[in-house]
Amino acid sequence: MKYFKIEDYLNDDSDIQALLNIVNNEGTPEGFIECIRAIARFKSIELNLDSDFDSIRKALNSIGYKFVVIPSDI
Repeated sequence: MKYFKIEDYLNDDSDIQALLNIVNNEGTPEGFIECIRAIARFKSIELNLDSDFDSIRKALNSIGYKFVVIPSDI
């Protein structure tokens, strides 16, 4: 039996954007980190990713995305 790997279902940048949107809106922090790892594998980028903000920012930057934190309107 083959294990499910997210990157097997990514074909292009629009798939990556859709995945990031879903995980951002509906996922957990752990799911978000796994999503970043899957995208990096898809793009053949090796990451040593932990859960701190700077590592997440660097990982997203390496795959062509920018991660910023802005104040909420709450």
